[in-house]
Amino acid sequence: MYLHIKKAFDRVPHKRLLWKIKYIRGIKGNILNWMTDYLTDWKMRTMIRDTPLSWSTITSGVIKGSVLSTIIFQVYINNNIQEGLSSYINLVADDAKLLRVIKNIGDYMELQKNIDKTREWSQKWK
Repeated sequence: MYLHIKKAFDRVPHKRLLWKIKYIRGIKGNILNWMTDYLTDWKMRTMIRDTPLSWSTITSGVIKGSVLSTIIFQVYINNNIQEGLSSYINLVADDAKLLRVIKNIGDYMELQKNIDKTREWSQKWK
């Protein structure tokens, strides 16, 4: 079963990411301070025909194409996604593959349970 996380890099909430970095990954000190500074107070504004609009604070997303973006996204997505799954899950960036050999109806039902658990995880951490 192939899964794609739609707009995954755009949807990483900074506060939840920092929480995971600190409490799940156990990162602290200078690295945590650097990550907090990196993810705090992002601003952007658009322009319409050379007229700038007001600044907006950005509270989610990682910069696409940066060296850190894939690493940051993996830190965000990898916590406990495999916990409780009886199928193997392979994660590559914003794509996932659930793998299970289907020999009988029980295997199919177990795969469906794993799909449901993955969906529940995504709702919890969105």
